[in-house]
Amino acid sequence: MTRYGLWQLARLDQVRDNLAAGVVEVGKTLVFDTTHLEAHSHCANVVPENANAEAGQPLKHRKVPRMRKRCDCGQAGWETCEHPWTPTDAITLAAPGAIT
Repeated sequence: MTRYGLWQLARLDQVRDNLAAGVVEVGKTLVFDTTHLEAHSHCANVVPENANAEAGQPLKHRKVPRMRKRCDCGQAGWETCEHPWTPTDAITLAAPGAIT
């Protein structure tokens, strides 16, 4: 069910059912609870190219999403193929209040 996204569909169906049955009150305030959100973070710690260390302080790292190619060109051809690099943690958000 996880592979085909069926758990996500079941969760959305349950929310729709709860809203239709009046189990959950509909309010005007939008709340996003990250407690039950699966996190598949693939961030890497990098040091920016122009980072300068202050006296006695370590260099400051930045967290950036890892990038990957979603093509079949193969790792040897990734630097020259025309397909774009995309973040491994692509996030898509629906319009506020929309349950699709």
